[in-house]
Amino acid sequence: LTLTLTLTLTLTLTLALALALTVTVTMIRVFDAAFLTSIADYFSEGTSTELMGPLVYSLVRSTRPKTVVELGAGYTSFWLCKAVADAKAESEAERIEPVSWSLWDSPVGRNVLNEAMAQGSHSGTGRKLREAKAAYTPTLHVVDCFTEHYDQEDKFREMMRQTCPDEELWQLAKQDWLDYEKAWPDDTLIDFLWLDGFNRETFDAYWPRVNPDGGVALLHSTMNNHRNYAFVNELKMRQATTSFTDYEMVSLVEPHKWNQNSCTLIRKVSEYNAEENIVRGRA
Repeated sequence: LTLTLTLTLTLTLTLALALALTVTVTMIRVFDAAFLTSIADYFSEGTSTELMGPLVYSLVRSTRPKTVVELGAGYTSFWLCKAVADAKAESEAERIEPVSWSLWDSPVGRNVLNEAMAQGSHSGTGRKLREAKAAYTPTLHVVDCFTEHYDQEDKFREMMRQTCPDEELWQLAKQDWLDYEKAWPDDTLIDFLWLDGFNRETFDAYWPRVNPDGGVALLHSTMNNHRNYAFVNELKMRQATTSFTDYEMVSLVEPHKWNQNSCTLIRKVSEYNAEENIVRGRA
């Protein structure tokens, strides 16, 4: 009996350690030299996306959006490809064996939630746990006319295929941004929208599709372009007056650059229920 328990414990710990290492490797491998070298041809000094790539990667890995849309193919497309692939792999590993006690669907997470609901210190419905148990199947949509910087659509598609061999996770559309949006069903929502080529008309078309339950829109080059800066100020004024509970926003600036040195993140919260994420009395 003792030997059986010892072997079982050893195998359990070995499996947990292996999964933990798998998740850790998944998190860091995207920054390896082979990946950076493979996409180097798509980096342009003038676009200043050497830091935006890791940023959008981290945001997608953190928020695990189901529908990701990038308007404007380029260097960041491959980071997004890696992000959805790595997030899916990590999610699948967690469903087999949750290795972090902070996960909703871990033994600790389930116990904390059940105890909190029984004691009335969690007023949510337990939706986060149900979502954690469900399979995570993201889809990345990259939309570009391929008429300017990247006119070789086939070459770009092949690079995306090398970055993320599972083509169920991404779609590359050679199409006008506005036409692409109009072709979608009315009820299609976007969980993460990256407007690499941000303009007012495009934002107005896609913003209604951003998920009101915490969906994110990330706009590029908002603090140095005077037109974009004026529009961001308009959004801030709208938030401060008529739309305070509709969205929250923050702008980030790279102070060492003058060109394309910034981005603005807008999170739609008009239907976000914070109570689903709060367990009172816990950190």
